[in-house]
Amino acid sequence: MWFIALTALALSGGTRESARRKRQVWTISDSVPTLVLPPKCGTTSVISFLNNCTSGLVNPKQKLCMQSRCSGTVVTHDGDIVHQHAVPSHGERVYGLIRHPVTRFISFLRYRLVGKGCRGDFARAGLCKHKTNVSHLVDSMTDADMLAFLPFRTLTAYVGAANNNTLLCTFEDFMLQVQQYYNFTHCPSAFPRLAPRSHNYPQDDAREDQRARIARVFHHDMLLWEEACKGRGRRHANIW
Repeated sequence: MWFIALTALALSGGTRESARRKRQVWTISDSVPTLVLPPKCGTTSVISFLNNCTSGLVNPKQKLCMQSRCSGTVVTHDGDIVHQHAVPSHGERVYGLIRHPVTRFISFLRYRLVGKGCRGDFARAGLCKHKTNVSHLVDSMTDADMLAFLPFRTLTAYVGAANNNTLLCTFEDFMLQVQQYYNFTHCPSAFPRLAPRSHNYPQDDAREDQRARIARVFHHDMLLWEEACKGRGRRHANIW
């Protein structure tokens, strides 16, 4: 176990505040698992929460920003844990926040619907002309299409088996885990509910038969979520 002192600029409303600096002291230790960030599982909020703590245990494999500014799905700064949707190596111990597979996939489609242009995986699947609403997209996809989007992937690709890794099912669970077991200190009192552009997301939803199909296609993810989250008290059973 060793220490690394890192300095990061605080972020407020997406604006860098040069007058206010935050000092982070991470303890690098292989005694804790690596944080994984499956897309559409509140990862922007996860990163914002952790990077506003002042200390904590961090696995040596965790990617940290070692320069004034690091690009990624969310820009981070010197000392921050990087927001990166990286798939862990086989057998690597991980922890992370997961989401119900059906609502996760629908959230992904809404995100793509408001994006500019047509990404390569949509183009390869011939879906660009179907970027109208969620139900139209689902009807236009094959089962193989649903499993081919990157970096979306399946939950199991990111977190493996529920009995081998630490899977958290709510924001509250995540806050408790990192503060109680991974020694994150001086963290925000509440989890940041950040949803940039969510107000622009299409509000149409998948039909019930489409939801059933998504659950069937992501069968292994459904088993993972049910094992980790369902039936463990009211707050664990929430579908978000």
